[in-house]
Amino acid sequence: MSKKSESPKAISAQVDQSNSLELEMGRRVQIGAFFRERRELAGLEADYVAKELDLESSTILHAYESGRLSIPVDDVFAMTNILNIPPEDVMELIHELYQFGVN
Repeated sequence: MSKKSESPKAISAQVDQSNSLELEMGRRVQIGAFFRERRELAGLEADYVAKELDLESSTILHAYESGRLSIPVDDVFAMTNILNIPPEDVMELIHELYQFGVN
C-alpha cells in the first residue's frame, strides 16, 4: 500500500511547529543563561540556590540554567529575590525575547 502524501498545508503546519519549538528552546536557553550569569556574578553556588528554591537537587537548577527545562513562574520570581535581581530586568528580557525572537 502506498502512503498517502501529506498536504502542503499539513507540512507547513509541521514546519511552523518545529520552528516554534526551536524558538521556544532558544528563549529558554537565553533566560536560563541570564540566571546562571547572575548567580555566578552573585558568587552563589547552584546547591545553595536550589535549596532556596526548594528543588530536589541542583540538577534541576542546572536544567533551568541550560534551557533543558522551562522555569516555572514562581521560581523565576523566587530567583529574582535570591539573586537580588529587579523583576523588571527579567520581564524586560522576556519581553525582548518574545518581541524580537532569538538569534
